[in-house]
Amino acid sequence: MDRDPSRGASGLPVPLSVCEGCGRRLEGATCVTEQRAAPRSGDISFCAYCGQVRIFGPDLRLRRPTAEESARLEANPQVRRARAAVLLIRGARN
Repeated sequence: MDRDPSRGASGLPVPLSVCEGCGRRLEGATCVTEQRAAPRSGDISFCAYCGQVRIFGPDLRLRRPTAEESARLEANPQVRRARAAVLLIRGARN
């Protein structure tokens, strides 16, 4: 089984979620803005395997964004750049 790429040197364990986009098991989070920052409910995440955007729920499991959240995220240039970077890095690993 592949090692979860979100559990890198600074990866923090989170409750197991399964990406609805690619079916991969996700059980770690890595913050790109702060060292060792733990995710909080409402924070966004990107699947390290397929780049799908997800939201941390109150139990820190990942969930699909609501239609309203999706529209807001898609309109945010910072989110678009971050997702593009995830996809670029993922493509370089394959």
